[in-house]
Amino acid sequence: MKKIGKKLLILSSFCFLFSCGQEQSSITSSRIEDQEVCNHVSFSLFSTYATTKVLRNHKDDASRYYSLGEDINIKMMQDEIEGGQIILSIEGDKSVYIDATVSSLSSSSGGEIPSSNISLFYQKYITLPNASTLNPAYSTFDMVPDLLLPFEVAKSFKENKAYGGYNQGITVEVDSKNVAPGFYNGFLDLKVGDVSKRININVEVWPIKYEGRREFKTSFLIYRNELINGEYDNSKEVVDSYVDFLNDYKVNSYVIQDVGSNNLVDFKNDILRQWSNNNYSSIIIPFDFSQTYMANDESSSRCVSYITTLAKMSTSRENDFIKYAYFYPSSYDEADADPVKSAASERLLKVGGELDKTIESAIRSLQNEGFFLSLSDQEFARDLEEEIRNIPSIFTNIVFMDDWVGKYHTTFCPYMSLFDDYATKQKYQDASKDMSNGDLWAYSCVGPNYPFATFHIDDDNLDMRVNSWMNKQIGINGYLYYEVNKITLSNNESNLVNPYEDPLRYETTPGDGYLLYPGRLYGLKKPIASTRLANYRDSMDDYDLLSVLERKLNHYKEVYGIDDLTLSSYIGDIYNSLFSGATCIATDQEFFLAREKVASKIKELDNEDGIILLNKKTEEGIKTVLYSSREKLNVNGSNITLEKSKEGYKYEFINDGNPKTFKITGSSTYERKIEGESFLNDFSSISSFSKNENSNISLSSNPNEINVSIISEYAKEEGKIDSATMRFTPYIGIPVSNLDKYDSFSFDYSNLSNEDIEFSIGLNNGKNNELIITNFCKANSNRSLKNIDLKSLSSKSKKNAKEIRLYFKNVNYDSNGNASLFANRDLTISNFIANRSGN
Repeated sequence: MKKIGKKLLILSSFCFLFSCGQEQSSITSSRIEDQEVCNHVSFSLFSTYATTKVLRNHKDDASRYYSLGEDINIKMMQDEIEGGQIILSIEGDKSVYIDATVSSLSSSSGGEIPSSNISLFYQKYITLPNASTLNPAYSTFDMVPDLLLPFEVAKSFKENKAYGGYNQGITVEVDSKNVAPGFYNGFLDLKVGDVSKRININVEVWPIKYEGRREFKTSFLIYRNELINGEYDNSKEVVDSYVDFLNDYKVNSYVIQDVGSNNLVDFKNDILRQWSNNNYSSIIIPFDFSQTYMANDESSSRCVSYITTLAKMSTSRENDFIKYAYFYPSSYDEADADPVKSAASERLLKVGGELDKTIESAIRSLQNEGFFLSLSDQEFARDLEEEIRNIPSIFTNIVFMDDWVGKYHTTFCPYMSLFDDYATKQKYQDASKDMSNGDLWAYSCVGPNYPFATFHIDDDNLDMRVNSWMNKQIGINGYLYYEVNKITLSNNESNLVNPYEDPLRYETTPGDGYLLYPGRLYGLKKPIASTRLANYRDSMDDYDLLSVLERKLNHYKEVYGIDDLTLSSYIGDIYNSLFSGATCIATDQEFFLAREKVASKIKELDNEDGIILLNKKTEEGIKTVLYSSREKLNVNGSNITLEKSKEGYKYEFINDGNPKTFKITGSSTYERKIEGESFLNDFSSISSFSKNENSNISLSSNPNEINVSIISEYAKEEGKIDSATMRFTPYIGIPVSNLDKYDSFSFDYSNLSNEDIEFSIGLNNGKNNELIITNFCKANSNRSLKNIDLKSLSSKSKKNAKEIRLYFKNVNYDSNGNASLFANRDLTISNFIANRSGN
C-alpha cells in the first residue's frame, strides 16, 4: 500500500451472500476473539501483492489496496520463494472458521510444482499502540498483519478464524527449488464456514537461476539470553534452530553468547555445519574489541587465533572462508555520538591502527608457519593474504563523519538514510573503493524512520523490498540489524513483553528489535517468521536477480571489450522508477513490473547469437552499437556485415534521439528496443554567474566539452566575508529546451583542482531554481553521472526549464567554523546527453 493517493485501484471482489440469522450492523464486543462462531456469513475476497500490508480493521477501505482479482499470480526465478495473498472480508459481527488446502501445480509439458513446495500461512495481526514512526498510512489501533502462522498449526490450535467486520489474510508461498522453467497452474481450495471456493494459482517460473554462494552479507543478531524469555530454552539446539531458520530466509546470524563462552572449536564447527547452505555468506569473527583494545594486549592473541583458524580452513577457492568473514566491533557502535568512542575508534580503525596491526600479526604467524607456501594454488594463496588484510570491520554511524570517511581502514555502516544525499553517497562509495576493498554496509537500530526503509511494523514492506535494489545500485553489499528476537522492553531484562500481542521493544518504534516470534507456544521446534522477515528474504532474491543480470553484462563487457557497460547504466530507468535517493517512490504494482522488466532483460541477453544493443557517445553524435557473436546479420530487412570487436563483432547506427526498435535475424529472429539519446547542450551559449568580468568558461576543441573555472568572490567589500558573500552562489548554466520530452540526462566531468569539489545540480526557468541532486568529486578525479532522473519532476517544471545549472558554494568553513573563500575550482564538463526511453 505504498504512496496512498498516487494510484488507486478499485477493489474487484466476489461477494457470497449468505447469512447467519438476522443481519448484524456493528461489532459490539470489545474483543473480536469473543465473537460468536457461525457457519454462514457474507464475505468477499481478493488477492493482492505479497508486499502489501492489508490491515485487519480496514475492511471497507477498498481504494487503499490493489486488487489482483481472485487468482493468485506469481512470477519468479528458479530456486526462489515468492508469494501472494488472499484477503477475506467478512460481513456482520460473527466469526467463522476458515480452511485452505492447495494442490500440486502442473504445466502443459508435464512439469510439476508439488504441493510440498507450496506453503500456506494464516496471518495474525498486532495492534499498534499510541506510538508512531511517522508513516501516515498507519494510525493508532490499526491491526497490522505480522506473524505468519503455518496454516495447519493455526487449525490445530483452532486459531483459523475470520472475524465479522474485519479482513483476514492468507499468505501463499511457492518454492521453485528443483522446478523447471514454465507456466504452472493449480488450485487453492478455500472453505469459509460451509461455503467452498476454488481459487486459481498461476505460476510462471523464469529460465533464470542464481548460481553459487550468495554475494550479499548480513549480520542479524540473535541474543541467546532472550531465547529463555521466548522459548524457555537457550540450549545449543535451540540456538541452531534459529540460525538455520534465518539461513533459509537468506539472513545470516551473529549469535550473542554469554561472556567468555565463544571458543575456537565451536567457531569452526558452526561454520562447517552451515557451509553446505549457499545462503550462508557471512562469517562473524566473534571477537568484540574493547574500547581500550591494543594490538599488544594479551587479549589480541585470541583475535589472532580466530583469524589464523579461519585462514587454515581456507585451502581452496571453493572453501575460501576468509572471503566471507567480517568483524563487528560493537563496542564502537555509533561512535559519532560519543566522544570516548570517537577517540577509541580512531585508535582502532585508522590506517595502521590497532586492528591493522592485529591482522598483520595474524598474517606473520601464518607466514612463519609456512601456511601460504603450503597451498597448491599459489595465486589463491596471494589472494587469500590480501583478503585477510581486507576483512571488513563493520563501523556503524548515525551521521556522516567527513573526518573519518575515506581516512579509516574500515567498512562504514551508516543509516540507509545517509545515502539519500547524492554527494554523501559518492563519498561513501569512494571510501569503499579506496579503503575497504569495495565493502560498504548499512544498518538499522530504532532509526532511521519513514520515509526510509525500516523493519517497523507501522511501515510499508515495499520500502524494505526496494531497499535491496538501492543496495545494488549504490554498491552496498552488507546489512546489519541489531536484534531479531527481543522479548524485553527498553533493554530491561525484568520487563518482559507478550511477544504475540505487544509490538514495542522500545517505546516509540513498533516492531523494532524482532523479526521472529517464539515457536514454543505452538509446539514448534523453530521460530515463526514475520511478514517483515519474509519480505526481506524476497528482497534478497531480488538482489540475486540483479546479480544474474550483472554477471551477464560483465560477460558481454569482457567478450566484446565494452568499456563503460555497468548494471546501473543498463537499467538506470528501472532504478529511477523505484526510488529517488534512498526513498522508495514506487507502488507495489510498479515494483513487480520492474521485476518483470529485469527478467525480460536477462532473457533477452540469453540468446544464441550473443546480441546486445547499447548506445555510445562519440564526437560525431550518439551511436547505437549492435554487438554479436555472428559476423553477418539481417537488421530491419537489410543484410549487414559486422566488424571485429575483441572476441565478437559490432555494427554502429546513428541514434537520432528517438527510441527505436530493431528486428534482428541471425540463428533466430529477435526484436530489440533501444533508448533514444542525443546531446543536450549548446556550449556556445553557456552562461555563468560571477562578479569577475572576465569569462571563466572556454570551449574545447571537442564541441561537446567545455573548460570551467569557478571563482569565489567577495560580494561587497574586498576581504570581508559578510552575509552577502556567504549567500553569493557562483554557477554555470547549460541552456536546454523541451526537457519534458526526456526521462533522464547524463554528463561527464573532471575535477582539475587540487582540492575536492562539491556542487548542486538543478533546473532554472529564468526565475526559480529546482534542486535535483548534489555531487562530489575528489581532487584530480573524474565522474561520469548516469541517468539523472527527470521523470520525478513535474512536466511544467521541465518544459519551462531554460538551463541546467551547476551551483557552487562561495564560502568554505573549517572544522572550527572559520569562513574563507573557496579556492578557484577548475573543471572540464562534457557529454551532456538526454535520454528518452519511450516507456
